[in-house]
Amino acid sequence: MKKYFICLIILFLPLFVFGQTIDVHRLASINQAVASVGATQRKLIISNVQTLTANLTIPATLELEIVKGGSITKASTYTLTINGNFSAGRYQVFSGFNAGDVTFGTIKDVYPEWWGIDGTADDVEINCAIASLVNASYDGGTVYLVGTAYATSGSIAMRSGISVLGLGRTSTIITYSGNGSAITLTNVDVNIYGTELSRVTIITTDLAANAIRIIAPFRRAILRDLDVVGVDSTAHTGTGILLDASGGGWIGGVEIANCYILLYKYGIYFKGGLTSDDQISMVSMKDVWLIGRSSGITSGSAGIYMNSTCSGSGTHGTSLLIESWETGIKHKTGTYSMGGFFQGAFEVNTVEDSVGISFAGEIINHTAYKFLRKGGASDGNVYYQEKHQAGALTRESRNDQKYVIYYGGGQKEEFGFYRGNSIIDGNNPDPKFIVMTGGENDTYSHNNYMQLMKHKQTNDNAVPTSGSWRIGDIIWNNSPVVGDFSGWVCTHSGTFTNATDNTGDTDGSTGVITGMTDVSDFAVGEYVDVSAGFPTTGPYEVLAVTATTMTIDATSNSAQVNITVDTSDPTFAEFGNINLRGSVTWDPGSLIDGAGETSSSITVTGSDLGDFVLVSAPYDLQDCTVTGYVQTTNTVEIRLQNESGNTRDLASGTWRVKVIKY
Repeated sequence: MKKYFICLIILFLPLFVFGQTIDVHRLASINQAVASVGATQRKLIISNVQTLTANLTIPATLELEIVKGGSITKASTYTLTINGNFSAGRYQVFSGFNAGDVTFGTIKDVYPEWWGIDGTADDVEINCAIASLVNASYDGGTVYLVGTAYATSGSIAMRSGISVLGLGRTSTIITYSGNGSAITLTNVDVNIYGTELSRVTIITTDLAANAIRIIAPFRRAILRDLDVVGVDSTAHTGTGILLDASGGGWIGGVEIANCYILLYKYGIYFKGGLTSDDQISMVSMKDVWLIGRSSGITSGSAGIYMNSTCSGSGTHGTSLLIESWETGIKHKTGTYSMGGFFQGAFEVNTVEDSVGISFAGEIINHTAYKFLRKGGASDGNVYYQEKHQAGALTRESRNDQKYVIYYGGGQKEEFGFYRGNSIIDGNNPDPKFIVMTGGENDTYSHNNYMQLMKHKQTNDNAVPTSGSWRIGDIIWNNSPVVGDFSGWVCTHSGTFTNATDNTGDTDGSTGVITGMTDVSDFAVGEYVDVSAGFPTTGPYEVLAVTATTMTIDATSNSAQVNITVDTSDPTFAEFGNINLRGSVTWDPGSLIDGAGETSSSITVTGSDLGDFVLVSAPYDLQDCTVTGYVQTTNTVEIRLQNESGNTRDLASGTWRVKVIKY
């Protein structure tokens, strides 16, 4: 009996000696320590190297602490699951484990340093830390990057429900040397939402590398307080942030805030999939600075790029600065293109936009490339709904910076709300809002004008003698003076050319004139008269010209052969007479019936014989008549005549005259 009692004391000596805390090094292994304690509430301390002897699950009743110098080493294919509380310093405590070999059940905050950060292939240890939280991801878990520098060659594999946070953009720096993506975000369970990556700098050193790639399906990701830096090269093909739905699935609810992205071919790339379900939407961009290259713009580069299969619905960007890309915002037209709203300052180049998009902000420091360009000549028919918000001002400095729409047949429409150069030269399809062309220091020409709907306005020293003009077009007088006119208005559409053809035929049902032999002098946008085959002789606007046909904006009402088609000059009329005025104080004498009196001379500088004179009396004329006339150059007189049948004696007053130039 005594021997049996002694054996029991030896067996349970650690429990008796240490009470609620057990130092595992006093036992054969951590596996034995966990088995000995069972479900009893205890705290295990590891102060030396412990090697797993089998798969081990530490129950929730046990608290595990690994002090400096202690660690757990993997043997064979054994795994470690820690369901209770866990604590350790920022030093290595796990050795030899792969991603997923160590998992926590309730712990939500982990550090990759527990797996041993050494400055080489640190993605391995970071991925081990992320994978350890897979069982806690429903409630959310966080991997903290508390070191100053991490070197990676493989991708850091973030997953839904697990966040990665650094100490700050200048404190936590990840340098990626691979040619894939430095960080990928994947949704391992569509029912898990909410992932954040923030407070780090990501540097990629390969020309083909992406910094961050979100792979569909994925919902509710936050990318915040990030510096994302690529390689300063025109050969770069990578992307700062890639939203990738090309493999199927939906990406939505992504917030990109307070980020600085530079030196990539694409700053943020929306890559849609092949069906309406493989889309990217509800993406918020706020306080984002996108910079291409400070010199030598990368060909084909874009600050924000949405491909032709990306809807972009619900996407919006505010407080954006987009600088030094070939195209600032580029949205390719396609089956699912829907566009978004963008607001901010766009420097150096530009915005290439698409359907349903709005822009608010200021374009500054334009030096090259286009401002806003939608689609391409091969994109088929596209429609544009761009609008400027209140107070928006668009500036440019070169005549190749303009809004351009290409649609079927390669035709283009150029327009905008500008203070700059050369937006519409000639008669392109009609914009539906104001367009102003011509640089601030340009000499006057009829290619510099403002257009509202179908009517343009320009300014000159005289009526035009070239170009095409529509009835209602206005030319403002450059140098109006008192007595002159404000400008000229077109009263009959026409074109100042001598084009003619007399071999065309009409079909009685369309606006197409066929069988023409000489159309070389005609052009789209000009105005022509026709001798027969249409309701009137014109003028009609030319809508299309081929080698032997012409289409005009009218419908033929009879089939005719060999009609004459020719251009005729437009006509103009003066408008807005700037009148000459003068006055005199006059007290006419008493006038018997049939008598009259002439006022003293009134000086009206600019008046000439033959001009019209209007007279304004200061009171009731009591049936007397009054006439004003130019007596000599610069001099006007008033003649008062009493034909009332009674004597009239009118009072003194100020008489006024207005001279209308003939």
